[in-house]
Amino acid sequence: MKQSNIFTIVILFLAIFLVGAISYSSFEEEKQSDTANFEISIQKKDDGVKLKCSEGCSWKKLSYSHSDKNHIQKINEHGMVTASSEN
Repeated sequence: MKQSNIFTIVILFLAIFLVGAISYSSFEEEKQSDTANFEISIQKKDDGVKLKCSEGCSWKKLSYSHSDKNHIQKINEHGMVTASSEN
């Protein structure tokens, strides 16, 4: 193989690598900016749970008690929502 062909192939691989690295880097930055910071502590009780949010929520403390162990309670950044809600 001629030396100019090897040089062209090396340059091509470097260009592909750089384009991929730049694309991945911008994807990671975008992905990180879409995430929110939450700090929630959860304490299990005999009949439910106690939650405390110190960052990222519009609520500070929540507690939930239910006799049906199979009941699902959804909680988001705004508080408790109905199980049929999408959020």
